[in-house]
Amino acid sequence: MKTHMIKKFLGFLALPLALLTIQPVMAQPVMMPDLLLVEESHMETPNGEAANAYFTITNLHEDPIRLLSASGEGFETASLRDANNEVIEYVEILPGERVVMQPSGIHVQLENVDSELADGYPVEFTLLVRQGREALPYQEGGINAGTRREIREGIPNEHEVSVNVPVRAY
Repeated sequence: MKTHMIKKFLGFLALPLALLTIQPVMAQPVMMPDLLLVEESHMETPNGEAANAYFTITNLHEDPIRLLSASGEGFETASLRDANNEVIEYVEILPGERVVMQPSGIHVQLENVDSELADGYPVEFTLLVRQGREALPYQEGGINAGTRREIREGIPNEHEVSVNVPVRAY
């Protein structure tokens, strides 16, 4: 009788333990309050030297935002592409709008992709996003004497967003 109960108990534990070891197919959402939400991101398993990456981006800001570029580990270059696979300078997302990148639409094309990337492997992406349509003037870094807050060097309305993107087989 004890053996039967032990087997039943171990069987009961097997499913939760198995679920803990499964890697998620989709990345966790990334939110920058009052700016954007990035969710449902993934990239294709490399086919040769190229692959595509897809993101769903929601504009939480009161002004348009522009996705300017993507960079990351596991590939040399990335370019923003439209539905005709033409290179585009940016993807504009109006206030409250949600852009869903997909194979037949806007996407990020990756070149010289590491052939070692496999299904479920996470890749770190950095997305460069601008609040508004125009870049503000470049500013030097330092400390604001009045507020004693650090001033970030660079273009004040451009932000880097880190997204951990899983590779997904198609």
